[in-house]
Amino acid sequence: MRLPEVWNGLGPSPAPRPPASQQGFLRDGSLLHAVVASDERAQGPQPWSDSVDHLRSKRGSDTGVVVSAIAGDLPDGCTGADPGEGYFEAAEETHGVFLSICAPDWSSHVTALAEVSVSPTRRFALGSMPIESSLGVEVNASPITAWSWDADSNVVAVDDGVLSGGDTVDVAYEVSSGCDEDGAGG
Repeated sequence: MRLPEVWNGLGPSPAPRPPASQQGFLRDGSLLHAVVASDERAQGPQPWSDSVDHLRSKRGSDTGVVVSAIAGDLPDGCTGADPGEGYFEAAEETHGVFLSICAPDWSSHVTALAEVSVSPTRRFALGSMPIESSLGVEVNASPITAWSWDADSNVVAVDDGVLSGGDTVDVAYEVSSGCDEDGAGG
């Protein structure tokens, strides 16, 4: 499956409801993990970044969308496969994995894709722009310092290795009006 097929499979954006064949496919709070496999460069009428933006519009935020790819090695490809240009960038942008279509054994690919699919969400989109000095993150009601905030995307990211399945993440902050607000929880 290539990025245009993922785009088409989810229907036009914005759409009040997905196509009938996709009812129930996108569930609130679930991860949308698109896995594309191709022996060609990413193709289609739109660049890879538009495809990622489309998936994010279906999810409703920059978080909860991951693209992983099984494609030709960079920078030169391999026997029978062009380099996976476009797919690599989409995987990197969304914290997915980029795997070689030229590998003789894909068993490690399946493991890597499964790990990405079941890993705890580490990125949390905030509902309002916070006062930076007021940001605080707790995991299971205990404050942590292993996190960062990206002002451009207004997303808090918890560092690798901090979260385990079933953890509850709370991000608290103040907005410029001085009101406390919960930004995201897991």
